[in-house]
Amino acid sequence: MKGSLLVLLCTGLPAFAVAQKGFSLGFRLGVSYCNTPTNEWGTSTDWTPGGHAGLVAHYGFGKKGALATLVEAQFSLQGSRASNELADDHDLVSLYYVNFPVLARYRLRMGMFFEMGPYVGVLVSTNYHSATPEPTDAGDREAYQMGIDLFKNGFRPLDYGVTSGVGYLAVSGLGASLRFNYGLADIWSSADAVAFEGLGTIDTGITSNLAAQLSFIYMIKYHKDAHKGHFDHHRHVLKR
Repeated sequence: MKGSLLVLLCTGLPAFAVAQKGFSLGFRLGVSYCNTPTNEWGTSTDWTPGGHAGLVAHYGFGKKGALATLVEAQFSLQGSRASNELADDHDLVSLYYVNFPVLARYRLRMGMFFEMGPYVGVLVSTNYHSATPEPTDAGDREAYQMGIDLFKNGFRPLDYGVTSGVGYLAVSGLGASLRFNYGLADIWSSADAVAFEGLGTIDTGITSNLAAQLSFIYMIKYHKDAHKGHFDHHRHVLKR
């Protein structure tokens, strides 16, 4: 009996981690740390917190499902905090994207995985908080708002880049991953800063999106397949 139990523990537990073949759906939710680097002299951008949430479609194949293709739809809050060295102010740029990563994943027997692939992002909203106080004069306030609108409208609607990451997924379907998104697209429509009368320069020469993501994962069908693999193996051990 003890021998059979030992065989089960040694050979059955790996089956928990490897049965990922076929199609499954899941969720991804987490925090991000983002930046939009700039090439404008006298202006720099700082990393700022963000977040992301979305759906995951996973298809595992190959030997024991070690290889997989993932397609995701992910809502992502990105951006940066710009600081002007000349004016000593800090403006917050918030960019709201729906990103669509398509990734290839390789998973080790222990449940750890590596993934990489391209992504395309669609900009759905832009918010800009200026460190410059809103003027009290009606005419200046109109110019102030016009400058902010010009800046917000300067972002291109599409982004694209490369995603790479590492993570772990347990038999329960719960897991975590760490990713880095490196944007290749020029997301700002002009390298020239937007300026308006009386209030100076709004920005920036923003070039691309960068984001580090810490995600928590739950795959709905994952644990069912894994338990099935374990029980099938369990019966095989008992017959022997």
